[in-house]
Amino acid sequence: MNLPEKILALRKARGMSQADLAEKLYVTRQTVSRWERGSAAPDAENLLRLAQVFDVSVDELLGNAPAAGQPAASAGFSRVLFYFAALELMLLLIQFLSVCVLKSVFFGLLSCLPIACLTGGFAYAYRRHSSRETAAAAAFRRRLFQITAWLGTYFPVRLLLMAVSAAVPLFTVPAAFEAVTAVIYLMTALLLTLRLELPPAASG
Repeated sequence: MNLPEKILALRKARGMSQADLAEKLYVTRQTVSRWERGSAAPDAENLLRLAQVFDVSVDELLGNAPAAGQPAASAGFSRVLFYFAALELMLLLIQFLSVCVLKSVFFGLLSCLPIACLTGGFAYAYRRHSSRETAAAAAFRRRLFQITAWLGTYFPVRLLLMAVSAAVPLFTVPAAFEAVTAVIYLMTALLLTLRLELPPAASG
């Protein structure tokens, strides 16, 4: 199977239209059509992008190896996400006890460190050992950081507001403090989530 046939087969196997694929690659639908007809060929940068979108290697795309899917890898990613979320929920419980029950800024800050270390350690290890980021791996990394954005930002925001209100009495009514905390937390988590959904800037 040559490259045009491989692009066509992989696109159809993933249920994409030419317009869908073009949008993911930041090219026109006509460009994808020319690739599939064989009247033009993708350059090196677009070959890399195609490999990421189809979750195959460039060698597989060029026909040097079978373009098999990777259900086992996807299942492995799902399990890691599940365990990561479960661990963060346990850490969230510790944060709740520290901040809401003990009402201690010091222990609250200590309880935030495990999530920061866990996420930072993952990011470091991922950059160090991921030589080729497939589309599935990129989606996994993005979801993991989005989980952290929603589970890991509430108590840091609350602790910050507690420290501010201790120095400057801004909230005379407890309900006002809770409302401001919730609004700032939701805005922070939503902005981080949207930022993670943005496509990476093209190099060069």
